[in-house]
Amino acid sequence: MLTNDEQFRQTQELLEKLEQNLASLKEKILPINPERFHLMAEAYFEHIIELREEIDEYIGIRQFVESRREYKEY
Repeated sequence: MLTNDEQFRQTQELLEKLEQNLASLKEKILPINPERFHLMAEAYFEHIIELREEIDEYIGIRQFVESRREYKEY
């Protein structure tokens, strides 16, 4: 859970590195061996999703989506 702007910045940097590493795996491994790519990429996928959720929570996207969903229910 992010609690300040410094953690937010660090999380953004980590997310960018993970995405770059995943893109590299996709470029190098996927064309040769899709099954191996998916096995190697799984941890990247999970970590990226987790970091994006933390960022969404911190900057308010999650709250916006939830409030919009509640509004549409009425």
